Amino acid sequence: MGSEFEAVHATAAAECLNAFFAPPNRFANPVAPQNETGAASLPDGKVVPAELVDAIRRCLKGADDLPVLLPFQANEGDSITWYACARDKASQRDLRADLHAFIGPTYADFDLAADAATAADAILARHDFLPVPFIASRSAYEARIAGQWRTYWALLQRRPVRRTLEPRTFAQRRAALDRALLAKQEHDVRAAYAALREHHGLSAENRAFLDIRIAAAFGRWEEILAHPSFPHLLKIRLPPETFGDIWDALYEVHLRPLEQQGNAQRLIAEFDQEVRPGTGHLLRTLGRSRRPAALKSFLLHELSRAQPSADLCKQWLSELGDDAFGRATTSVQDCIAALTPRHGLEAARKSMEFERYEDAYDLLWQLPDSMEVLAALLRCAKEIDDSVRAHDVIGRVQAGAAAFQDAIQQKRPRLLADVRSLAGRKPAASLASQLRTEPEDEAAVKDIVEYWRELANTDASTHLDDAMVQNLVQSMEDEALGNASTFDALLPIWFGWLVERTAPQVRFIPLYRCLIEAMQVRDRFPDSELELIKRAALHLVMAGPTPEQYEALMQRLADIFTQVRSPHSMGWGLDLMDGLMIAPVRSEDARLRLMMGVLVAGQEYMARLAPTQKALLLLLAHEVSFTMASEADGMATLDAVDAVDEGTRVMLYSLDSQATQRAANVLRTLVPRLHVTTNSDTECTQRLRQHTSHAKYVVFVSSVATHQAFYCIKSAIRDDDALRQVPGTGTTRIVETVLNAIQPVR
Repeated sequence: MGSEFEAVHATAAAECLNAFFAPPNRFANPVAPQNETGAASLPDGKVVPAELVDAIRRCLKGADDLPVLLPFQANEGDSITWYACARDKASQRDLRADLHAFIGPTYADFDLAADAATAADAILARHDFLPVPFIASRSAYEARIAGQWRTYWALLQRRPVRRTLEPRTFAQRRAALDRALLAKQEHDVRAAYAALREHHGLSAENRAFLDIRIAAAFGRWEEILAHPSFPHLLKIRLPPETFGDIWDALYEVHLRPLEQQGNAQRLIAEFDQEVRPGTGHLLRTLGRSRRPAALKSFLLHELSRAQPSADLCKQWLSELGDDAFGRATTSVQDCIAALTPRHGLEAARKSMEFERYEDAYDLLWQLPDSMEVLAALLRCAKEIDDSVRAHDVIGRVQAGAAAFQDAIQQKRPRLLADVRSLAGRKPAASLASQLRTEPEDEAAVKDIVEYWRELANTDASTHLDDAMVQNLVQSMEDEALGNASTFDALLPIWFGWLVERTAPQVRFIPLYRCLIEAMQVRDRFPDSELELIKRAALHLVMAGPTPEQYEALMQRLADIFTQVRSPHSMGWGLDLMDGLMIAPVRSEDARLRLMMGVLVAGQEYMARLAPTQKALLLLLAHEVSFTMASEADGMATLDAVDAVDEGTRVMLYSLDSQATQRAANVLRTLVPRLHVTTNSDTECTQRLRQHTSHAKYVVFVSSVATHQAFYCIKSAIRDDDALRQVPGTGTTRIVETVLNAIQPVR
């Protein structure tokens, strides 16, 4: 998608430059085939100063974010008119101010009279180039102008991309929040949240929904249960996302630690005592939610009843899949196997009386048509608020006897209309059709976004074939280019589905590439976007690309790093290279070119890098045999290292064992007296308990960890304050968290 925009701008730039350097202009086109060196000229043509050629060549490649300086002279004795050109009004204003500072009235005159206009003015206006024209104050200053432009151009190339102010809808700001949550960039999360409150006037309930979403994304389950509005939220109909987040919190705090005991009765009893008393309204219906925590909670709730529904329990357990309750799975299966199935209209009536609508729906569906059965099915479908069930019920009513249809239309017209409206929101029958769904209005957009949020929590990726992958790629491109609001809302959902929750797969490589391109369309790279690009790139590399695909990815990453090149972005560049050094390589030359760009930038910014970044920079340089010019001065050391007690132990936990091992190596360089251990056990093992109990600090990478390990660490740790969670992923983040933990010791 980015290449399409560049191609359009490149074509327009080529047409403009060809016309600009045509007669009567005496200057020759420096990038014409016969002038590629910039040193030769057409017959009777003047040479464009070499300092201007880089900007002209970059403009011809389609880049429109930086200005270009073009000279014009119609007759030999005339003064040269210089045209510094931008591509939008804001850039033109900034360019004029910059040139006043770099060239200024000392060397040039910017206030040209109307009769000083040349034929070039009409050419530039016709091709949407916005010029800042000026002439030298004296003929001797012509060379000074080219020299000052060289200095200005060098600074422009090193300047990081600036964010531009633009109107943004609620959906776009909410999407920015979702992207920051995926990237675990808490400062971007707070900025997006503040923008939503400032520009869109959130109600108290919406603020509570977002507070819960943020806490859930960072795994702060106790914070959700302690939220001031939590008792109120338990009594109202919640959006599917908030409904799932609350059940996640309830399950993680009260029930997850008990799974290791392997006793279903203990789980049921804990649910009955701690969860059920305050969640009566939430337990009325599961609705459209398919969150594992919600399904498991409803299953335990059903098993705790006096007369559980065997069919409903089996259905939910099959949706959860194998090993859903960890060590307690077998015990839960035994409890369900011992149940006696119930059938009949009387059992359905009783379930509806106790607001067990899923159970009643399943019982009613097995019964033959009657006025009472069809009316009860309509009521259940409405209460469950599931468009799929509503569609099935409407179909059954329409396929039934005409007498039943007339009776329902006369006696329950409002109920029938409500269920029909709900059935109209049913997604397409096949996933392939769902990928091509195009919203028609704001309500439809909201329904599609909510649907995709729930779909992302399922195993729908296993149903994607090659044709459907291409459909999704096309959908991403179409939405990115034609419907920015919908695309911004769906991008973090697609990313979480395909990258966060799905292992790398070679058939998804086009999707990973599309995600990277999609995040580059806006030409803005805040920290959250850079983090997502890094994760998608590493996912693509681990999926097994071809050498050509690998080289294209390295070039794209190099282009992005060039655009954001600054001391602030060095942490991202180093973490990216650290991940690529661990991952399989398909083109050593392509990776080395990207690595050299990062290392050279790091050497240039050495004085501005944090000790963590310096240590990782030197480690990467050593691995590729790159000699740092100031390696001795750049060696990362801590002040007053001797203040760290001999034998101070720190345990690093992450399922990314290579990242933790490299973090341990960096820490041994930074703090030689620190004793560092690593662990990546997926379950509560004796070794994990011992490492935790012996460590003064436990650094936990929550984004790549298991719940079993977390609760094992929580139970074995000596001091709750010793547990430090890493914000995000990567070697640098792990090391920084350790240094922040031992700071008081130093």
